[in-house]
Amino acid sequence: MRVGVKAGQWGWSFDELLAAWTKAEAEGFDLLSCFDHVSAAPAGNAAWDAPTLLAAMVGATSRIRLAVHVLNVSLRPPLLLAGQLAVAQASSGGRLEVGLGTGSWHLARHDHRAAGVPFPPFAERVRRLEACCRAFPALWRGETVTDDVVGLEEASLGPLGLEPPPIVVGGTSERVLAVAAAHADGWNASSVEPDRFAQLEERIGALLKG
Repeated sequence: MRVGVKAGQWGWSFDELLAAWTKAEAEGFDLLSCFDHVSAAPAGNAAWDAPTLLAAMVGATSRIRLAVHVLNVSLRPPLLLAGQLAVAQASSGGRLEVGLGTGSWHLARHDHRAAGVPFPPFAERVRRLEACCRAFPALWRGETVTDDVVGLEEASLGPLGLEPPPIVVGGTSERVLAVAAAHADGWNASSVEPDRFAQLEERIGALLKG
């Protein structure tokens, strides 16, 4: 069993984050995670960009595995996001774990509004999630990817020589569970009561068995 720390960076100073990261590694935790919320809205809190934050976490640590749980796949251009994550994987010596999700209504809509990026309907966000789960490992392996769902046309990051980081899909809907079972190395659920988590775990187990 792994035990991790998620220093939810929204509202933290950078010095507080740095102290949390170094403490987590010093205390022997297995995993250090951030999450994805790039706008100060709705509470006016300090906000830190998750892909960039991963690079900072790399520089502040040497052993602990690093993760983001989870990135909103509809907010950023997929090729650029895959490239940012590749930098974190390479610079960390392969310590990265990539969480991908559809973006929650609670926070993601504020990010989209602030960035001027339309927030798609849920069904479209699920399609983008599935497409990114397919495309990102291929891009990290140096393959050329065309995918109309996420607007990739002959896209490639070139021969990076990377071991693709594991992908963890976050979410609790039936459609997201199906994406996780079909395409991910792991599954993540947050703010879920134990009984509900047990039900979801049983469901994803059934999906994995087919």
